[in-house]
Amino acid sequence: MKRQIQTMTIFYSLAVILLAGCSGCGQTTTPDFKPPIATIPDGENRTATKNGTSDALPTEFSPPENPYQDITITGEAPPFDYYGDPVFWVPDLEYKIVGFQGQETSYPIIPDKDVDVYNARIKALEEERGEPLSRDEKNYISYEMRYGHLSPLDAVKAMYTVGIGSGSQYLLEVAQQALDANPNDFHTLLIWTNIQPYLSDSAETGYRQLLQMRPTHAYVLFWLGKTVRYKNREESIQLFKKAVQYAPSIGYGMASAKLSVHVRDWALQELAKAYFWEGEKQKSMATFSYLQQITKDDDTRERATKYIRQIKGGKRFGHVAFENEKEGGTANE
Repeated sequence: MKRQIQTMTIFYSLAVILLAGCSGCGQTTTPDFKPPIATIPDGENRTATKNGTSDALPTEFSPPENPYQDITITGEAPPFDYYGDPVFWVPDLEYKIVGFQGQETSYPIIPDKDVDVYNARIKALEEERGEPLSRDEKNYISYEMRYGHLSPLDAVKAMYTVGIGSGSQYLLEVAQQALDANPNDFHTLLIWTNIQPYLSDSAETGYRQLLQMRPTHAYVLFWLGKTVRYKNREESIQLFKKAVQYAPSIGYGMASAKLSVHVRDWALQELAKAYFWEGEKQKSMATFSYLQQITKDDDTRERATKYIRQIKGGKRFGHVAFENEKEGGTANE
């Protein structure tokens, strides 16, 4: 009983620390403090210690004192009514909440372009060229007219939030402008890296540079693991394990549970998949079981349950195949 009380006291103290944040939230440099180490209580990791799988998960966690340090531009949590990834939150913009398929997300309120001015500009360019502009060229002009009044960094965040992806030439150009203006800033490099084409060399280079700047940053550890998992599975496993170790135990974007950025949930799910594809079925099931225990998201828990059932039943969940594959399935991710 005494041990249980001590354990509960430790975790209560950690919860207070995580929610309280830190006094230097606006800084962009790494704080001087050493993160507290939270040991998994006896029994909590019991599933991961069966059948020789004790090394499947880290047994100690070192979450940051301020979960939003280097995640938001201010180092502070977004407003409670902000629904979405806080990495792309712009403090000076006004947002509207939009429902889609039973979920809610926040969209920045950006004045639309003047249609008459836009049409006149397109017409003049087409007459000058003597042929119609391509769809991409028209989109470039449209984005420039809508988002050109924002700073490059804010424009990238706003555009990405509304679904303008890395295939947009204007988005990539503006992101480069933001990075050129502030090349040594962690947050700017994080935004630049996040909008690079998925699995590209530029994305990997960006995440590796970010990891040099913040070696224990769970968000970066996770995304670098995702970026290299199809060409270096062993490295991705280590990256996911570190992401679990250093991830905040609370979810980002707490106003919307289904859209929260639960880095630890993400990392555990990808770690479990990586174990399976490596042929480590017991470690995979142990990791999924642990995810079932700690997640606060019902959909995540249901998904972990489904994966465990598939592994036990001899089925495979899909992924892009590796060379010299030990385990795997169809390429449906």
